[in-house]
Amino acid sequence: MRMAARKGFIIIIVVASLAVLMLMAWAIIDFGCGEILNTKMRSDLVSAYYVAGSGAEYMYAQLATQDAVYWNPTFNGTLITPDNVVLGTYTATAIPNFATNTFYIVATGVVNTHRATVVVSYGFLENYHGPVSVGSGGPMVLTGASQAAQIKMDGPAMSNSTITSNGDVNISNGSFSNIVPPLPTPTFWTGQKFDTNNDGSFAVDTNSDGVVTRAEALAQGKEAAFDADNVYQPSRNQIDDKTAFYHYYTTYLNDPANNKYHQDLGITPGGSYHYTGNQSFKPGDIPANVHIIFVDGNVTIDQNDQEWKGGGTALAHTIIATGTLSITQPTNRPGDMLTLVSYGDFYSTGQMGNQGGTIGDMAVYTNGNATLEHGGKMHLSIYALGTLTIDTIGTEQGKDHRMLTLVTPDWTDPNNIPVGLPLQYPAYISYGFLIKSDSSQKPRWQRI
Repeated sequence: MRMAARKGFIIIIVVASLAVLMLMAWAIIDFGCGEILNTKMRSDLVSAYYVAGSGAEYMYAQLATQDAVYWNPTFNGTLITPDNVVLGTYTATAIPNFATNTFYIVATGVVNTHRATVVVSYGFLENYHGPVSVGSGGPMVLTGASQAAQIKMDGPAMSNSTITSNGDVNISNGSFSNIVPPLPTPTFWTGQKFDTNNDGSFAVDTNSDGVVTRAEALAQGKEAAFDADNVYQPSRNQIDDKTAFYHYYTTYLNDPANNKYHQDLGITPGGSYHYTGNQSFKPGDIPANVHIIFVDGNVTIDQNDQEWKGGGTALAHTIIATGTLSITQPTNRPGDMLTLVSYGDFYSTGQMGNQGGTIGDMAVYTNGNATLEHGGKMHLSIYALGTLTIDTIGTEQGKDHRMLTLVTPDWTDPNNIPVGLPLQYPAYISYGFLIKSDSSQKPRWQRI
């Protein structure tokens, strides 16, 4: 009896001892695994830091070769070893401070989801900063017929593609083709692409053609989401970049919270300044106190759509068109700003001396091609996402001289940027750009 009790006691001691050993083993394994994971995380963070540093150095190398730079350029890249092993990815952006003539490269590296960010600052010199003068995403073709009908512009002329000059073309600040980093491609999506109303539910572009069709939405069981997002001419039965363009102006920008006037602009469907169908305007058609009009169609303008003659408050006015926008002899007064935005092509023609040209300023963005024919004088900032053509060939060569000078406002103050230009419009360009290399301007690195 005593022996049986003793055996039972020994079994209890053995089981308890095994349990303690198992707990100790589990604690050691857990601690070891945690330490391995922490070591791996620290290793990834260190690697991410060096990947970010590589992104910052790449951005610097690109900017250092440029005489004209647009701000804020962004590069996305992947760091790969000579053995084609991917170490990580990076995003680098350059942000200027014009008050101190410095710029900051902010680069973030990612390795296995772990992120590290570095900031490095440099000093720089410039001859001028302001909005893009003459820019294009596609080819730029400049044709000056003769001395009496030459093209003369401040520039610089900047293109993501090629620049071809024929005949008498004079650009004071030079021309820059195939620029790196390239001028941005504006987008009018205010949230996730194809989610026009930003409710988080949308159909996916399954064939990657840039369009979501009703058929694609039906295949995904997203009919309701498609109907909610298909805000531009529902009979088209597709959601695309033109839908985003329409929604951006008629809904997003019209909201007082999203425009610098902090008021309803009246460009929603049914609004006082929302027009459907092709429209033609001449001076005085639109009241002087109207900031912006929206036309779902083509627009033809003779000189201006507001009365520009005489005194009065300077006019800041924007015309948006979903189609083609054409203006003959664009004209305004000192201090005026006429802004023209078209989803389709842009066309302008005129003559020197007729009504004086744009004594004030004009800004143009077109999602298509832009053509400036014959002559005229403009204080102009123009950016065509497609091809930009300037051609002075005409029958009255004495009047077909084309002069393009810089706009006057300092757009580094966001309040001076005209309402209606896309958010990615290249509003900040440095001409005569040079990174300082003297000992007082050594780069400063910071890890955050």
